[in-house]
Amino acid sequence: MPCTRDCRRRSRLLGAGMGIMLLLRWLWWRITAAGELASIATSSLLAPVLVAAIPDSSEAVRLLAIAAASTTSGILVSLLTAPSDRRPLEAFFARVRPPGLWGPIAREPGEARAARARLWGGLARTALASLALFTALVGLGSWLVRSSPRWLPSVSAWSLLMLACSALATLALARSSRPS
Repeated sequence: MPCTRDCRRRSRLLGAGMGIMLLLRWLWWRITAAGELASIATSSLLAPVLVAAIPDSSEAVRLLAIAAASTTSGILVSLLTAPSDRRPLEAFFARVRPPGLWGPIAREPGEARAARARLWGGLARTALASLALFTALVGLGSWLVRSSPRWLPSVSAWSLLMLACSALATLALARSSRPS
């Protein structure tokens, strides 16, 4: 039986509710399986309520509400329950070296700082890549449809400005991605 429109809405909401916790598990040692289960339970219980209570025209509000509620419940349960066993966490950290907040699990203080630095570096590169892509799309799109903002009526100037921003962000991304 194919998935109905209501089924697709609920599955998007479930994904929005659980997604942040699944990502946080890689970035923060304190997230536990109990917190992930709490996030899943919150999403499962809240999705039908939000589909019934919030109109279809406000899908973004639904997604934001379920992401906030599920993440909050998952973090609270993780913090209120006992931490995960340290041995598997230490083995995971030693094998994977994930970015993020792994201070108590890292064996040496320098490792914890390096993990935080990798997280911030990755976030900065993600922001640069997003800026490069967004400005390239806006620049090319504006040029193709011959449209620009009212404050800069020249389509060519606007498109060139956006493409120049994209090129600068791409160069900064390339520089920041080089090994030191």
